[in-house]
Amino acid sequence: MPIRTVLDDPSGIIMQIVTTSLITQEVIKAQKDLYLRAGHDPSQAVLWDLRDGNPSGTNHSEIEKMVHQSTGFWNKMSGGRSAILANSGDGIAIGRMYKSLAAAMPRWIQVFHDYEDAMAWLQEAPSPGDAWRLGDNPDSRINKI
Repeated sequence: MPIRTVLDDPSGIIMQIVTTSLITQEVIKAQKDLYLRAGHDPSQAVLWDLRDGNPSGTNHSEIEKMVHQSTGFWNKMSGGRSAILANSGDGIAIGRMYKSLAAAMPRWIQVFHDYEDAMAWLQEAPSPGDAWRLGDNPDSRINKI
């Protein structure tokens, strides 16, 4: 399985662990399996962990496909936070590219290279005045790397 999903992590955060190259069809399948499953809470935080995968072969066109093919179920992922965690320059670049291309996705997306920073951000409660607006990402630690 190129992407392993952990739903019962003690942190309460859903883990999407990429174990091979990023393949558009596998990313979309993992997103559908998660966001379209019965009982899914769209506000639940998700960590996309690229550290054990190989993002170096993923290009701009593939990231565009990932974003485009996921738009049909964006309404099922509204309001939560997603962190992209990478430990290589290629992984960070892929994460930033995805975040930029998915700016209209109704989730807050951040890119991290440090696991503890990603987990801390995912566990933060939104401020009382935070309201989701498409394309708006109110966090002050954007791309903290």
